[in-house]
Amino acid sequence: MSLWLDSASSVFIQKPCLSDDLPYPVLYHHAKHFESLFRESGVDYSYQELRIPAEESVKHFILPAQIDGIRVCYVAAINRGLDFYSKIVPLFDVCFAPYAQKSVYAELDNVYPFSPPWVGFDKFTWFDFRKVLNCVRYDPKSSDVMIHARRGWHGDLRAKQLALKWIDQTKFSVSKTLWKRNTVDFLSQINGCLFALAVPGVSPFYLDRAACQYMALGCCTVHPKNDYPFPDGGLVPGVHYLQCKPDLSDVDQVVEAYSPEEMLRIGQNAQSYIQQHFFPVPMVNYIRRVVHNFRQGKETIYLDKVGLLRTEEEMRKQRHVDRYRLARKYAHGVVVDFGSGSGYGSFLLSEQPLVERVVGMEVNSDVVEFSRRSYPDVSWDAVSHCDTLVAIEVLEHLEDLKVFGNLSARLSPETIIVSCPIGKTTSFNKFHRRDIKPQSVSVVLGKSYRLEQEFTIGYQDSFLLVYQRAS
Repeated sequence: MSLWLDSASSVFIQKPCLSDDLPYPVLYHHAKHFESLFRESGVDYSYQELRIPAEESVKHFILPAQIDGIRVCYVAAINRGLDFYSKIVPLFDVCFAPYAQKSVYAELDNVYPFSPPWVGFDKFTWFDFRKVLNCVRYDPKSSDVMIHARRGWHGDLRAKQLALKWIDQTKFSVSKTLWKRNTVDFLSQINGCLFALAVPGVSPFYLDRAACQYMALGCCTVHPKNDYPFPDGGLVPGVHYLQCKPDLSDVDQVVEAYSPEEMLRIGQNAQSYIQQHFFPVPMVNYIRRVVHNFRQGKETIYLDKVGLLRTEEEMRKQRHVDRYRLARKYAHGVVVDFGSGSGYGSFLLSEQPLVERVVGMEVNSDVVEFSRRSYPDVSWDAVSHCDTLVAIEVLEHLEDLKVFGNLSARLSPETIIVSCPIGKTTSFNKFHRRDIKPQSVSVVLGKSYRLEQEFTIGYQDSFLLVYQRAS
């Protein structure tokens, strides 16, 4: 059963394979991790030839995928910057990168953090992890410490040896072990330890594989500061792990600052965090959310009923404002705003330098009170003459258009500005009494005024007419 948003989702992954042209089988292991996330989460997926033409320097680190038509890429390169990723991002819609430099996430919109595949790795399956988890218990009374050291090209071997030699001289009884890939027994050795110390591999500032596995098992882990930008946040020292110096020289002081009970709590916090960010279902949900947001922003617009009505209301307000902004270009002298409503339009008219003052006219007393409070500069004094008469979206509300004709004759303005909806609106707007055509306005004003300007506003929403008094 698919977990994706669409009822007919499609997830294609480039089949992971080991080949002679790979300098190191790192991409294969990452590909298996990416594949296992979908498999363990119950997401239907299939293989498809998705190889992307790319430069030789980057192609060995790219795992292409296609999710509901969105081109996705998983990048297995470690500690690469903008120069490296600038060769990749144009090829994909979304890139997931576990180890990019911080500047990459900040500068490139389509590159997202991704948890590294350290909990389930290669043949060590999620099922094996759960089996180990069920048998691991920690002893607050223990003085044992689990030391993880890896040999080979991964990291500075001499630095590790010095760190291990130093830790041997502390009061802690040490259970030293070397990395044995794919063995459940290795992680089972953590049983009975008070805390775990992971000697970093590539960099002390990256979350080491062992540290991640220890945290996933709920062990209080000592590790140099880690500021890797995981999805939805990062690890917090003192909450998820104990922070030591990069050379591990202060481990004894760090550990002594916490009680065994506090260490147990930190281990539990770390385990909860890892389960929320590294496990299959949360990671697939994260992928789903990123893809959904991309589709929402780039392709399909998703709006529920509440969001739709809110958007329509904001557009309606914006179009009313736009009508007044256009009208004020032609306003001058003393302006009467006929049907001024809540006063926002009268205020906009008053911003025109050629306008001396604006007089509001409105029959709704509640709305007048709001306008007085919100726009105190708008006048409500009766006038016998004005220079500009404005009626924005008003005439369609009148039972008899002669009311407006009589008002214009009494005030005798030099300029009259009128806007009304285009087309038939009485069929769906209960407040509209009539449908107005431009020629209807000209008939009401008679030969005393000539039409100078005619505009269409918005998406064929309204017309705006500017009349000048005939000489």
